[in-house]
Amino acid sequence: MQLKSIQCFMAVSELLNFHSAAEQLGMSQPALTAQIQALEECLGVQLFVRNRQKTELTYAGNIFRKETADLLHIVDSAIARARATAHGLAGYLRIGFISTAVAAGVLSPLISEFRQLKPDIELNLQSMSTESQLEALHDGRIDIAIVRLPLKNINHFEITPLYFEQLILLLPKAHPLSSRSYIDLSELSEVPFILNARHRATGYYDFIQKMLSNSGVILNIQQEVEEMYTLCSLVSSGLGVAVAPCSVKCYRLPGIEFKKLPELPRVGIALVTRKNETLEYVQLFSAIAKERKNISHD
Repeated sequence: MQLKSIQCFMAVSELLNFHSAAEQLGMSQPALTAQIQALEECLGVQLFVRNRQKTELTYAGNIFRKETADLLHIVDSAIARARATAHGLAGYLRIGFISTAVAAGVLSPLISEFRQLKPDIELNLQSMSTESQLEALHDGRIDIAIVRLPLKNINHFEITPLYFEQLILLLPKAHPLSSRSYIDLSELSEVPFILNARHRATGYYDFIQKMLSNSGVILNIQQEVEEMYTLCSLVSSGLGVAVAPCSVKCYRLPGIEFKKLPELPRVGIALVTRKNETLEYVQLFSAIAKERKNISHD
């Protein structure tokens, strides 16, 4: 099935006259008829009832018209957008981000400044895991990724660190250690731990595991979760302890004691693009991010 055949069908279905539709499309009537016949053969249904007096849509033709109208609008919009983008008049930017980039206040200032400079550009924002973003960026399904550091397998990407924050210990308020002013990480050996799932952010997961292991912690993994908010919720419910970036405090969940420990390092959030990116809007967004980097929070 070709787009041209659908366009021919829509013209005939609107005018209900092959001669008028052919004139509108700038083609001969036999060529138009051939397009409609090819479409009917492809679909395996008759779309029009045609005689000398009039042309009418069949029931199947009416259904097909309703279903394809939106498709043509989408195609026309995509063509117009592509042409406008080529002339620097309009376009869109697809940005993936981790949820904690919002919690940490990293994403909003970048979007705000970009929109001031390019108000006509449509922003498509998608909350995704770090690993999903890197895959989508590599495949061309997003233009910019905002991810959790550290990363693995970054040969194809340009990395701009944006923000660093302290890791903190999360304890249920009822936990025996929650009232202590100082806790040595080694005291958390065999304590039920809640971790972010490795497939969501491989580099971050391995970094946390190695850091805890080097501190003498024998991990007892109670649960691995998909989202940072879920991790905090499970700590709040008393299912275990966790280590997380300090920006999770903004979730304001009850029943959690937050502990700053000197052994816990900082972790970062970074903007990632494809190497040697030439898209104008990606370059502009990256430039804005580079001007704002090195923000940190304790």
